[in-house]
Amino acid sequence: MAPHVESAADAEALARTLRYPPHGTRGFATYPRAGRFGTVQAADHRAAAASSTLVIAMLESPSAIRAAGGIVAVDGIDGWLVGVADLGASLGPDDPSVEELLAEVRRDPAVAGTVRADLATGAATAASAFADGAQMVVHNVTHVLMEALRPLRA
Repeated sequence: MAPHVESAADAEALARTLRYPPHGTRGFATYPRAGRFGTVQAADHRAAAASSTLVIAMLESPSAIRAAGGIVAVDGIDGWLVGVADLGASLGPDDPSVEELLAEVRRDPAVAGTVRADLATGAATAASAFADGAQMVVHNVTHVLMEALRPLRA
């Protein structure tokens, strides 16, 4: 998951960064943990990385929302998540509201068929996100922990 993906060009750079050559520029070695400390053949390590890497572009501005279709069309980008706090902070006086921008990107046919990830602050917001069409939910762990600790602070 990468923040502030504003354009298809940003998405292309992100996808290249996360792929091994010849499709990208990610450094390659089998000796770290991902390569099981050198116990995996290089071809197997490359294949595992190619099949198990999920790349989510974070859309955090009105221009990123408008470019969402081009962003997710980039080979190697699997889906998108709207960073609502940054989106809200980036709004100018003439921009639509966060809610309007969320509705816009969620109904955009150009993002259909890609993974929609939503942020959740707990079980209820996660259930609501799934019911609304999200395929993945990212929990705000700090918020969840603070809610769990609330009775102890009272």
